Amino acid sequence: MFLRSQKINPFIVLFSIAVFLIPTVPVGLSKERERDFGELNIEGEKIESLVLRHLGDWHTESFEPPFESKKIPVGKYRLQSIRLEGGYNCGTKNNITVSITKDETAIFKVGAPLKNTIEVKRQGRVLELKYKLLGMAGEDYSNPVRENPPGFSVFKSNKEIASGKFQYG
Repeated sequence: MFLRSQKINPFIVLFSIAVFLIPTVPVGLSKERERDFGELNIEGEKIESLVLRHLGDWHTESFEPPFESKKIPVGKYRLQSIRLEGGYNCGTKNNITVSITKDETAIFKVGAPLKNTIEVKRQGRVLELKYKLLGMAGEDYSNPVRENPPGFSVFKSNKEIASGKFQYG
């Protein structure tokens, strides 16, 4: 009869729930500390910053010069972003991954040297040229923020018959 006449205070209920949940937090943290680690070496030039995203639990690992070996939790990582000297950026449009295994060293080759590539498609009498600037792992740095886009010239024998600038996008 006494319990029925008393109103339940919502703050007491929330406090009681919190007290029961607190002991489980250290258990979760201890699992984080027990993770297996592997080593990652980054090979590439002109890298200012690099971020990898773990595909299992979505945490990120950030790297900045000097690029020395770094121990990171095992798993598969995807290139989230990379910035090179000169303002070259590459974001999440790439699907470049690296796998880290326990007690082994993985080598991740990204960044410079960069390679200029052109994809050519014929549509009747028209040639469609697509320009890409690719890094060591095939990551695409062809972003539209370049002030001076690359140009091209088409020759027939020794005579220039066409020229122009590439448009991004």
